[in-house]
Amino acid sequence: MRINEIANAQEQLELLRLIIDNTWSAVKQQADIQSRQLATKPRTTKPKAPKQAIRIPTPPKPKPLPKPTLTPQQQAKHQQLQQNQLVNQLHTAITKSQSPNSINPKRDTEMGSATPKF
Repeated sequence: MRINEIANAQEQLELLRLIIDNTWSAVKQQADIQSRQLATKPRTTKPKAPKQAIRIPTPPKPKPLPKPTLTPQQQAKHQQLQQNQLVNQLHTAITKSQSPNSINPKRDTEMGSATPKF
């Protein structure tokens, strides 16, 4: 059965007001009781010592994996790459040290011509 079946709009409003007023008075009573309980508790003058943190044991760090060993084929390839890099570095260092405008007379005489041909 619904409220609107037994009461008109005015009576419904009065019922709602009664419910809300009773709810607020009950909440106020609970708040008063709690405030009185807090007021009657004796206060300590000395602050409590902080609780010590519980240390959780951590597992030890895992050992690092061994470095992979290279097969003889991989070693040869790696050595060849290192040699190629060294040759490239030397080549760039030599070409940078020589200026492009200077002519190497030794090279020109060996080629048989004093002027370069393009």
